[in-house]
Amino acid sequence: MARSPETPLLRAFNRLCEVLITKDLARRWYARYLATLGDRGVVDTCNEGAITWVHRRAAGSDDVLPKATVHWTKAQVADRLMEGVEIADGRQRLTHLYVDTGRIGDRSMDDRFPGRLIELSRVIAEAEDGFPASVAFVVRVR
Repeated sequence: MARSPETPLLRAFNRLCEVLITKDLARRWYARYLATLGDRGVVDTCNEGAITWVHRRAAGSDDVLPKATVHWTKAQVADRLMEGVEIADGRQRLTHLYVDTGRIGDRSMDDRFPGRLIELSRVIAEAEDGFPASVAFVVRVR
């Protein structure tokens, strides 16, 4: 059987997987994202804190930007409870869920819609350290 072509978003997704290889790294990435946003971050939770969305305010404004969001989530996948980070630009999404041991248990992406997350591939490839470079990029996505 022929292998599916690697799309630009799949390349970005795989690069991000190289950066967020454990739950600990994903938590640190998420914390750094929050810290970088500072008072521009708008945090919303549901399911008694099981899901935390972070929306961004526009610079110098109270208006929340509708596109890019990052959230930490807990999800039941098959018979396991996993948790991890989801990065979205509009309806384009990259999700990394981790099992109790901290290893990636499930990954998914939604590439049915256009978005700028495909640029993560270039950003991470060109960076000396993909961790802070990917945070900085996602903070800037408008």
